[in-house]
This record gives sequence, structure tokens and C-alpha cells, in this order.
Amino acid sequence: MGITYGNYSNVTANNAAVVIPKPTGLASGNLMIAHLSSAGTGTPQTWTPPSGWTSLGSSYNSSTGADGAFQTFWKTATSLDVSATDFSFSPNQGGGNEMGTIFYLTGQKNQAPTFNSNINLNSTAATTTGITPAADSMIILFGSYTDNDATQTQSGYSMVTSNPIWTERAEVTNAFGIYTLGHAFATGQRAESTSTGNTNITASAANDVYHSFILGVEPAAPVIGPFPTHFNN
Repeated sequence: MGITYGNYSNVTANNAAVVIPKPTGLASGNLMIAHLSSAGTGTPQTWTPPSGWTSLGSSYNSSTGADGAFQTFWKTATSLDVSATDFSFSPNQGGGNEMGTIFYLTGQKNQAPTFNSNINLNSTAATTTGITPAADSMIILFGSYTDNDATQTQSGYSMVTSNPIWTERAEVTNAFGIYTLGHAFATGQRAESTSTGNTNITASAANDVYHSFILGVEPAAPVIGPFPTHFNN
């Protein structure tokens, strides 16, 4: 079996821990990805995750209208995660206006996904440098932004090399005070193990700080056997 997308959950917070509900249907062995963003801190921000989560990367930048901090984590779900109600990520400072999203996949190899990210300032497109995924990988393209303008939409997922058919899985926005935060992501299957080249997500209007990341998740090896220990004549 290949990799299957599961479900996602999302939450917003204001100057507090980001407590993200457990996505429905989560099971032991699923790959969980958590992405957090914030605006209004004025300085770089990171989050301390629950036990067992590992950071894939974090970034911060600012423009005339808004600043933005972003961080992405991964974890293989255990029975404790399945029985949990939510997952709390604590900011290293006041917090600002924040958003957190968790989604999960099934059928993957138990290892860290291939990851790359990028920030674009005052742009309508989030461009991420490509990765080289393993054959038959699922590709996830995620865009998040901070802005001091009206709520926007994200669409137009694409990559340069062997562009797959994309399925958008989430499109969420939230306004806190003068800031609007947005998270959106899509998945696609790739049979090839060649480099993707750059990837893009297009927003409906320019964002002050636009962050995107791409993941390549390798499928688990097929189970072969069990084999008989003897044969009858």
C-alpha cells in the first residue's frame, strides 16, 4: 500500500500556548506534522513542542506591515498520542497572534520526511526550493502567511519537475487585531525519485511575510511473507 492522507486540525491563539486538537482518526504509527505561525512579536519566535516532537526548521522575517515566525515539527504517533485530546506548543515569548495546524499520514516509512522551506516578502507567491524525494513518495506543499490586510485565499499549487495532481487539504485563515494569519496545504503523489525543482503557491493578494515548505514522505516497504518453512511432496 502507498501513503494515504488522514485528517487535519487547526487552532488559533493570542499570546498563549498553541493547543492544537488531535486530528480525528489518528492511529499509532501515523506520521504527524505540526506547523505553527505567529505575527506581532517583533522578534524571532519558536515553540517548545510536547515530548517526542522534533523540529524540522524555523524561520522569521518582517516587512513594513507585519512580522512572521514559522516552525514545523514531526512525530510518529504512539498510543499516548492516540489517547491524547490535544497537543500544546509553548511560545518562547509573549506569543503574538498565532495559528497551529496538525495533519497526519498513514503508510509511510518511519523516518523524518525530506524537508525544505523558504520565506518571500511582499509577494503573491510562495516559492520553495525543490527536494529530491524517494520514488512513490507523497509530496506535501504548505503555504502560510502573516499580513495586516484582509483575509486572503491560497491556491495554484505547482512544481517544476513532474508536477503531480494536487489535492488541497486545508484552507484556513484567522484575523487577530490588525493581523491575518493563513495556513493552506495540498498533497500529491510522485512516482519518480527526481528533483522537483521550485514549487509555488499563489495567493489572492500580496502578503507581508509568506512562508512555504515542501515535504517528501517515503512509503513503507511492502510486507512480503510469511513464507512456509517446509513443503509437502
